[in-house]
Amino acid sequence: SAQAKAQYTRARKDYARAKAEYDHQMEDYNSYIAHLRTIQLVRLLLGAGAVFLCVSFVLQTKDVFRFVIPYVEFAKQTKGPRPLLLDTSVIIDGRIADIVDTQILESEMLVPRFILTELQAIADSDDKLKRNRGRRGLDILRQLQNSNKADIRILDANIPDVNDNREVDAKLVALAQHLDGRVVTNDYNLNKIAQLRGVGVVNINDLANALKPVVLPGETMTVKIIKPGEEPGQGVGYLEDGTMIVAEQSRDFI
Repeated sequence: SAQAKAQYTRARKDYARAKAEYDHQMEDYNSYIAHLRTIQLVRLLLGAGAVFLCVSFVLQTKDVFRFVIPYVEFAKQTKGPRPLLLDTSVIIDGRIADIVDTQILESEMLVPRFILTELQAIADSDDKLKRNRGRRGLDILRQLQNSNKADIRILDANIPDVNDNREVDAKLVALAQHLDGRVVTNDYNLNKIAQLRGVGVVNINDLANALKPVVLPGETMTVKIIKPGEEPGQGVGYLEDGTMIVAEQSRDFI
């Protein structure tokens, strides 16, 4: 009938209108979900970026800063060869340059700024001998910096525990403790101080003695006698490493 047909038409219109509203609501819902996921993704990327920057900062400044929780200090872990901190005496001595040329050193060599300052002060001394020693030290340092076999740099770290000390030796030992490094020196007193503080020491004199050739009793060798000895008939010569040999009844061979 006409009435039923009109009701059917209205029902279809109501259905179409309801479906359109439903589709519009679903479109808004999907848009909201997509927007929410975008926000979550941005937050995730920002968080990952912040973590990356923090980790990079910590790794790059691990030799300068120490991170402390109340009453608990995290010990700095050193990977690879421990750094070598050069003392003024070993730079002036100069043999460190010859050791570097052998390429047996894999550790990075560090010259703290206060060591360089002390070296410059010696080079500017009014005493001629000290002035020459200081200038020799600066020349050796320049030679090491220009060598492609040496990994060396001037260290400008500003560390409170180091700066609290006035003596150069005490500063060097404190810095070696902080960096978990070793001190390279020829200074007997600095050697003892470092050992008392539990800091490793590389003594060039001890290294030179360890590298001297072993000569057994009764072994025959050829030595050039170059000067007389203190006792009658004695002659003095030297091995290739500089070891002095005193030979009896050899003065006539000078």
